[in-house]
Amino acid sequence: MIARLRLKLTENGIPVSENEYKLNIATKDWSRSRINPATKIAVLDCNGIGKVLEFLKVEYSSYNNVADALKSQSDVFLFSGLDTSKNCSGTEILQLRNSIDKGAKILLLNSPEATMKLYPEYIAGWILPSEGDIVNMEIPESMVFDGIGLFDLRYFNNNKPEIPVVCEVAFKVKRDKNVLELASQTKIHGYINGEMLTRSEYVKTIKGFPIIRINKGGTAIVSAMNVDKSITDPIAGRLFINMINELVNK
Repeated sequence: MIARLRLKLTENGIPVSENEYKLNIATKDWSRSRINPATKIAVLDCNGIGKVLEFLKVEYSSYNNVADALKSQSDVFLFSGLDTSKNCSGTEILQLRNSIDKGAKILLLNSPEATMKLYPEYIAGWILPSEGDIVNMEIPESMVFDGIGLFDLRYFNNNKPEIPVVCEVAFKVKRDKNVLELASQTKIHGYINGEMLTRSEYVKTIKGFPIIRINKGGTAIVSAMNVDKSITDPIAGRLFINMINELVNK
């Protein structure tokens, strides 16, 4: 449901300023699970994403390491918070890659180092957003954005007095037919000067992609979006569920 917040400032009965904002109002059920209950989802949770899945009423099986999760023969594998210096070895990265190459469907959340090591031919690194409060759809027709408005990927709320960040990093991508850049984030900037080539090269240093789909063998969706805010922001929850459904249905 879309509501409008209208603000008007008057002096002596004369309007001197006014503005209008669109607000999304949703029930918790709007963002909660619409995933086929027969879907088997294996989860390796290294950063507390399990409580978010429970809030969204997603049925899943929890595993303690990459190998055990991959042995489960699940429909979708969700790995969250993998860190190659703490909880994900080089051997496990190879296990992940081999599984995807053989047809596995994997959702990798907030794991930048692991993502780069998993796909070094596609991921060149990442940028740290100036604030990270606005992300734009690159392929709005993707199922990942089902039910989400074109300008909704911004200002994820967590009920705290801080910048409403929507992503932590944005990946620098090596263009390839196997890679779909689903959403982008651009650092705050002023006018970009110079000839077209100069401007284009500069934009590459300030623009990245926090949601990417890689189709090679199976499918991997890698995301740096703050879907941990699904408990307090319905758009974040809807996006999270959509990413899982994108893997289930493709």
